[in-house]
Amino acid sequence: MADARIAVKFCGGCNPGYDRRAAYELIRDGVTADAGRRGDKVSFEQVEEGVLYDALLVICGCANRCASVSGIRSETPPVYVWTQSGAADAISSLAAAIVAI
Repeated sequence: MADARIAVKFCGGCNPGYDRRAAYELIRDGVTADAGRRGDKVSFEQVEEGVLYDALLVICGCANRCASVSGIRSETPPVYVWTQSGAADAISSLAAAIVAI
């Protein structure tokens, strides 16, 4: 794998129970560092419908996980985060997903 494109989708933020931006930054930095150790590059992009991404990160503010992913195409299943502590699992899941591509 050389370059991976990860789409990022945030929920509407109607009931956030944690700092979603901080979780995103932690995930982005962790996945980028992991890819860099392998000599790969990864980009995190605001999601656009109809574009095929290597992976999809969906950051929800609560356990309702109501952010819609219809119309978003990804080579791998979406990775959902709905708590601050879920960021570590998201890093592992995204790193594994982009290595498998």
